[in-house]
Amino acid sequence: MDRRYAGAATCHRPLSDHPSTLESLASRATLPGSTLFSAPIQDSMASILILDAGYAELKNGAITLDRFMDNLARIWAGFPMASGKSAYEGVAGNRATISRKFYAERMAEIFPVEARRDLRATEVAAK
Repeated sequence: MDRRYAGAATCHRPLSDHPSTLESLASRATLPGSTLFSAPIQDSMASILILDAGYAELKNGAITLDRFMDNLARIWAGFPMASGKSAYEGVAGNRATISRKFYAERMAEIFPVEARRDLRATEVAAK
């Protein structure tokens, strides 16, 4: 993967800042070494990381939305863990850049079926 143009992609997911992650994802995506880093390539790599976080398990009910959110937060430092803090809080200046409430609300919009499933399970467990 040619990192010369890594900064050219408009990036709110700065994979280019993490060379080992970038190289690993390029290898897993079987990208030729001459591939230029671009927004579409970055999106493809993000898709791999989302799968790593348990997307398939979330969809089939094996993990909760909260667990998936925490898994994503272990990948993207700006997302908060259940504690409200980044999994990498204070490491190289990392911190959660949104609240857990905001994160949960947006994820419930994206995954309404899974959010309702988790709510029903919580209600049953409380009885």
